[in-house]
Amino acid sequence: MSSGQQNLVNFFSRLLWAKQDIDLRETIDGATISERIILFIDEGEITFHPEWQRRYFKEAIEFIEKLFTKRKVQLLITTHSPFVLSDLPKQNVVFLEKDNEGNAVKSSLENENTFGANIHDLLSNSFFMDSTIGEFASDKIKEIVNFYYEVVDGKSEKSIKYLNEEYLSKREKFHFIIDSVGDDVIKGILENHIEFIENNLLGKSYRQSRIAKLEKELMQLRRNND
Repeated sequence: MSSGQQNLVNFFSRLLWAKQDIDLRETIDGATISERIILFIDEGEITFHPEWQRRYFKEAIEFIEKLFTKRKVQLLITTHSPFVLSDLPKQNVVFLEKDNEGNAVKSSLENENTFGANIHDLLSNSFFMDSTIGEFASDKIKEIVNFYYEVVDGKSEKSIKYLNEEYLSKREKFHFIIDSVGDDVIKGILENHIEFIENNLLGKSYRQSRIAKLEKELMQLRRNND
C-alpha cells in the first residue's frame, strides 16, 4: 500500500481501537459509563491525496457517529490543510501561530468565512503560505520583473549599453519563462515588461517578433500538410 493508504487504514483502525478500549475499561469492576467522550486527532489527513483530504472530515465524522452511537463526542483536531478547514465554520476554528519567542499564540484569519470557502482563497491567505506560486518559478518571474525595472531606471548611455548586452544573454531564457507561465494574468504582465525592454534596448517589438515567428511556423505546417 502507499503511505496514504496505510495512514488511512491506521486512522480508522485507531478510532476503532479507542472505541473498544473505552468499552473494555467501562466493563471492568462496574466502572462508570461515560456519556461524553473527547477525541483529539492530530493532523489525521497527513500523507493523504488532496481528494482524500477533501473528504477526510466528512468520512471521519460519519465513522465516529457509527462507533459512538450512545455517547456525545467532542472532536478536537489539528490541521494544516485548507481542505479540512473549508469544512469547519469559523466560530469552531482556533488559528495558532508562533510569536517571536517561538510560543504558540492565538491568531485569526481576518474577514474569512472558512466554511465552504474556496481552497484557493484559503491558500492565498498568508496564514497558510506567503505565495501560491512555487518558489523556483517565483524567482524566475522576478528575474524578468527586476530586469524590467533596471531598464526603466537606466538613464545613462553606458548603462543602456550594459543592459543591452546583458539582455541579449538572457533573452532566450526570458522568452522561455514567459512561454512556460500557466497564469494568463502573470503571462500578460511579463509580456508587457518584455515588450518595453525590447523596444528600449533592441528597438523592436517583442509581440511583432512573436507574430512573425508564429506565422513562419504556420507556413511550415501548411507546407508539410500539402
